[in-house]
Amino acid sequence: MINLQDLEIITKADFDDMTFDSGVIVKDFNPTSTFTPPAEGDLLLVTTGDISITDNVTRADLGEDVNGIHFAYAELQVVTGKEAATISVTSLKFGLDDIKRALGAADVESNTKVVSRLEYKSTDFENLAFIQHKVGGGYVVAVMPKALSTGGLSFTSTKGGKGRNAMTITGYRSIESKETPEITYYAYAAPTSSIDDVNDQGA
Repeated sequence: MINLQDLEIITKADFDDMTFDSGVIVKDFNPTSTFTPPAEGDLLLVTTGDISITDNVTRADLGEDVNGIHFAYAELQVVTGKEAATISVTSLKFGLDDIKRALGAADVESNTKVVSRLEYKSTDFENLAFIQHKVGGGYVVAVMPKALSTGGLSFTSTKGGKGRNAMTITGYRSIESKETPEITYYAYAAPTSSIDDVNDQGA
């Protein structure tokens, strides 16, 4: 008979490091050694559905075209560059700034008008962070210091439902700070104090 529990070796620590719920996308997050929760007004996008991040390097196999080599060897793999990191998300807000952000290169010309343009400005790139809860407490954070919508405005309306804008947000490096990655990840542990601790201190 198969004993399914003989491979049930997962621990509470494994569960604690899992993430849960949809998370939020905020603006101007400043990563430090301790986590500071975002406040009202920090939300950059109001979202629905899945939020997905893609981040990868480009690589080459030095043995790919070498006669006499018939396998892919770990020692012959080299990193050749970095693909642009992307966040795929569906936004629900359609204010002037939201439309401008989705277009990528655009200006708010009045209190009722957004006009796209054919060149980027430095102000089009924003600091963006995705923050998600960990099951055991704490947070996982992904920060794009220079994020830009590269998928354009992709608006969908539904009878009896909310309008949606499917967005692709791409992270870039800056020539002025080449060593700063397109996207950086942080994992914050659960706060050491709890509600019970606070109550005990106040007693």
